[in-house]
This record gives sequence, C-alpha cells and structure tokens, in this order.
Amino acid sequence: KSSLLGNRRVEVIPNPIDTDVYLPKGKKSAKATFGVNEDSICISFVAANVGDVRKGFEYLRKALWKIKEKYPEWDNKVKLLVMGEEKTEVNLDLPFEYSFTGYLNDEPRIVDFYNASDVFVLPSLEENLPNTIMEALSCGVPSVAFEIGGIPDLIDHKQNGYLAKYSNVEDLANGI
Repeated sequence: KSSLLGNRRVEVIPNPIDTDVYLPKGKKSAKATFGVNEDSICISFVAANVGDVRKGFEYLRKALWKIKEKYPEWDNKVKLLVMGEEKTEVNLDLPFEYSFTGYLNDEPRIVDFYNASDVFVLPSLEENLPNTIMEALSCGVPSVAFEIGGIPDLIDHKQNGYLAKYSNVEDLANGI
C-alpha cells in the first residue's frame, strides 16, 4: 500500500537459526559435557575475543561480584562458562568458579553449551541482532543483556529474559 514500495516485491527472510538444531535438550548431560555440576547455576557468556571491551565482560565480572555479595550462600553453587578464548588482558578476578571452552565451531557442542546454561548473559555495549541470544533462546535459556540495538526485539523483559539498563552493573546483576 506504500506509495514508495507498493509496486515492489516483498520477501520475508526466515530466522537464521535452525530451530531443529538449536532446541532444549538434556541439561544434565549438557552440563556434564563441560564439567559443570548438575546442581550448579551455570551462567554463560560468549565472545570470540573476551577481551573486546565492546562485549562487556568487565560488566559481567562486576555483576558477578554484586551477586556474590547479595547471595554469599551461592559461593560454591555458581559456575561461569565462557565460550571464547581466554585472553591475558582480561581481568579474571571472578568470585565464582569459571572455565573457558575456547572457540567452538561444532554445532552440536554449541547447542550443548547453551543447554548447559541456566542463564545466558550478553552485556555488550554495541549490538544489533546477536545470533547468540537467538541461539540461547531457541535452546530455552533465558537471556540477560543491556537494552541496546536490536536486543529488545529478541528479549521480552521478564518473559524470556531481562533487559538491563545500558551499562548499569547493578541492573545487570538483578537480571542475572
């Protein structure tokens, strides 16, 4: 009906995530794949370069300290699982146990990574429509991220995740 595009062909681009592959699976076996105790709260994070400031690892680190202060009884219950490379320039002063998977390019292992997670956190300072959130959500994992770019199109606040105020560590911790 548009005077500008009314005579043009319109096509729908399908979701780029294969929901026959990225779907909820056995959490217990997925956690075991990455050495996460089945009773642990597994918080996950993804970045090809964890040291990239734009990916917000420092915000996650600070949020985890806030969580530790608020829930000291979680001391041995939380594990951070990071898909990406451990870089020496990253501050790894973390209050909970953590492990790096390194770069994963095997789709079944990536699906296991998300299924091992109880919550996926993407505290990026710049994003558009991150596939990582779509992948996590497709696996039934709630996602926490800053309310930027296209992320509010993916996360329905307090329905399938949490939209934290931009660069607000306290709000990020509340979401997690």
